[in-house]
Amino acid sequence: MTDTTDTQTAVPAAAKGPKSKQDIGIGRRRFAEWRLKMYGLFAIAVAVGALAVLLYSIVSQGAKGLSTIDAEIEFVYDPALVDREGDLVKRFGEGADLLASFAKLSKEEQAAVVDRPRKTSYRPYVQAAFLKRLGIDPDDESPENLKKQDEALALLSPRMDVLVWQKIQQDPTLFGKPVKLQFLLSGEVKAYLDGIITKKTPEARRALKDGSLALIDKLVADGTIKYRVRWELLTNKQSTDPEDHGLLTGLIGSAYMMLIVLVVAVPIGVAASIYLEEYAPKNQLTDIIEVNINNLAAVPSIVFGLLGLAVFINFMELERSTPIVGGLVLSLMTLPTVIIATRAALKAVPPSIREAALGVGASKTQAVFHHVLPLALPGILTGTIIGLAQALGETAPLLVIGMNAVVSNVPTTPFDESTSLPSQIYEMASQDKVALWAPVTSASIIVLLSFLMIMNLTAVFLRRRFERKW
Repeated sequence: MTDTTDTQTAVPAAAKGPKSKQDIGIGRRRFAEWRLKMYGLFAIAVAVGALAVLLYSIVSQGAKGLSTIDAEIEFVYDPALVDREGDLVKRFGEGADLLASFAKLSKEEQAAVVDRPRKTSYRPYVQAAFLKRLGIDPDDESPENLKKQDEALALLSPRMDVLVWQKIQQDPTLFGKPVKLQFLLSGEVKAYLDGIITKKTPEARRALKDGSLALIDKLVADGTIKYRVRWELLTNKQSTDPEDHGLLTGLIGSAYMMLIVLVVAVPIGVAASIYLEEYAPKNQLTDIIEVNINNLAAVPSIVFGLLGLAVFINFMELERSTPIVGGLVLSLMTLPTVIIATRAALKAVPPSIREAALGVGASKTQAVFHHVLPLALPGILTGTIIGLAQALGETAPLLVIGMNAVVSNVPTTPFDESTSLPSQIYEMASQDKVALWAPVTSASIIVLLSFLMIMNLTAVFLRRRFERKW
């Protein structure tokens, strides 16, 4: 009987030793995989770290811009202000009581009388009320008292007389009545309290002298200066002073432009996608169209601004700095994104849906619009909202068509002169007094990021709400 042969393969002598060549190869491969994993983790850590630094920088500065400071002071609208032009004296006589005469006028006549005085007419009264609140005699013209007046008035915002004028415009019956007003302080005061300007900063490099800084410390200690939430950032119009600057003009302008993009780009983009994906023959012409659409999605945004300047302003002669031009430019820029996203959503619908619809007697159009399009709607909505969010944050094409001007009035139609929220942020970042404008700029960025975040969260919600698994 023959002995059983050992089935194990003999290991060559050259392969014997502490480690075989096979073991070394496996080790190198595992090390390469581990190294690739570390590269990926390192890249993610760098990206997350950079994002964290960016967000911290914006939020830390923006928190200062989302608050403001003021001092509550009693102010009396002097009756003499109501008749700066002497109209009431001419009408009711020299000895007539101004307040009683003013009360006899109709609302239209009262508004006309209130509109007569210029904003600067209120400045002496505003300054006198502020000085009295600080315990400084506004009528004492001694050198020492004049110095105190200068140090105190340096704290007051130059916009305060305008705010007082606007208050009486809203309610003409305030004449002769003592009212509590929030006296807005200058941006330099806010910068000092926020630590942007310190006493160590040389006097030549700051608007507030040492006496003004000492007065600020005193007013903070006795509770005259108080912090509050800066709601005016959303309700005020543009201003040349950081303490009174608002985003209302940019918000309304951006809203008009997004509405135009929604009305123009979305229907055209969806219709073009349906035709290219469902109806267009597969030939060289459609291939060229598809390549050009993909190329347009990668064109720099400023090129679309130049196109809008040439077509909508120079050729069609539309007004510069209007939301209608900005909306049309952003529509052209968003169109490729909408088309690509819609085509991807249509492709994701299984072919069996089309075949089943055609099998039960539906026409091609019925199969597309009754079955395919509703199922592709989540992807279409997601792509549309992402495209709108991208358009909302664009600045370069809007600067080319003049949407960076300081507009004093809020636009009521898309054909009125306006600006956009990103353009306003760009203008604030370009101001000479960077330190004073930095908190307001960061707060405006927070507002813009909030809108973008809401739009992206809406896209995620719609996708998860309507998405179907195949």
